[in-house]
Amino acid sequence: WLGCPTGDASKEALKKTICMGLLSIIAWVPELRQQHPQFIWAFIAASFVFSNFEGSSISTGLGRVVGTLLGGISGLIVMEWLDTIKLTPSLYLASHVLVCVTWTTLCALGRAHPRYGYVATVASFSIYIMVVGKLENFHAADPDSVLAQKIVLHRTKMQFVGAATYVAVEVLLWPKSARAQATELQEQIMRTLRSSMAQALESYTVHAQGEIASSIDSDSCSDVSDEDSCAGSTHLAAPKLCEAGLALIAKGKAAL
Repeated sequence: WLGCPTGDASKEALKKTICMGLLSIIAWVPELRQQHPQFIWAFIAASFVFSNFEGSSISTGLGRVVGTLLGGISGLIVMEWLDTIKLTPSLYLASHVLVCVTWTTLCALGRAHPRYGYVATVASFSIYIMVVGKLENFHAADPDSVLAQKIVLHRTKMQFVGAATYVAVEVLLWPKSARAQATELQEQIMRTLRSSMAQALESYTVHAQGEIASSIDSDSCSDVSDEDSCAGSTHLAAPKLCEAGLALIAKGKAAL
């Protein structure tokens, strides 16, 4: 069960390791860690963007950034609006829950879209990320709206940094196209089909060739005496050749 990995698998593992190593610089350097307190979201974004093909990584990365931006901006608008209304703590929490559930329901309706389904998925849970970050200081006397803006800004920025880092590594180091692999797989399938068809019809071809040869020998040259007449009479076997060919095709279809 400890099989050796292939060359392609080793390259994919190395690319993901390099990506995580680059993102770890933010956590290792104290100055960067202080400037980017939400750096953990860069690792999360990169992990969601992981793919074996550059096209898929780019598409997923863009969807991740756009969905996070939509969810974050929506959450920020809601929080700014609720802060202007003087509500009791219980109503304040209930209002956030109601808005988040409504937003998630609307985004869930767009998950079936073939192009923007992933964007809708990311936007549906991104609003929770922003709102929960704002409510971390809920016990304070006055929830700080500036803190909410910083949370949205930092987390959106880190999502972009994580997705962009992996996309750059994927494109620069051993890029692999899904289209090329699909074309190669299609050619392999066609070769397999041709080989299978040839094997299935081989027995019928040999049998039909024997019938055609015996038909030409018995019918075309039975009543001729000279060599020229026998050679010229081969056109008489053409109808029988066509009949044998049609029979061969019918047998092949029946066998398949």
